[in-house]
Amino acid sequence: MTKFRAYPCKDGPDSAGSVRGYCITSGEKTCFDMEKGASRAPRTMSKRNISMRFILTVATAASLALTPVASAANSRPPLSEVKEITDGIMVLGIANTIRRKCDGISGRMVRGWSYVQKLKARANELGYSDAEIRALLSDKEAEKRLVEQGLAFVETKGVDRNDPATLCAYGREEIKKSSLIGSFLRAN
Repeated sequence: MTKFRAYPCKDGPDSAGSVRGYCITSGEKTCFDMEKGASRAPRTMSKRNISMRFILTVATAASLALTPVASAANSRPPLSEVKEITDGIMVLGIANTIRRKCDGISGRMVRGWSYVQKLKARANELGYSDAEIRALLSDKEAEKRLVEQGLAFVETKGVDRNDPATLCAYGREEIKKSSLIGSFLRAN
């Protein structure tokens, strides 16, 4: 790595002890003349300056090119409004409810855990942090909304909220169809 040093220059035609400018050195002497405002640099120094300017230009262009990406990430919707993620959580919630309320149906826990990891990875791909994902899962308002969406969904399939027998029948039907909900369940 090249080390640079700056010190007052006293060379030149009028070097009677007065400081004419400042010298920057890296093995070769390069002076800046304060009177003329011009640099007296060897040719090798100017090549370094050109390459440094090129590097700075490329770095500036790259940072400007990446700026829209950063502002696009800031304009993304809250995770609770991303349908792909919330629908996946809702499906898992429906399967979990069926598993808990129906004696003849159990859950495929490893498959459910694997699906949770896929949802998490997808949320990360969309630019959401692990902290944002945890915040969604611990948000009581979002949980209430998802439960209501899940209940509305199963009601369209003929399930009565107050009758667990219809929920269990729906679960068995989903297992037979090998649907996404059925893939998280197993008939005993």
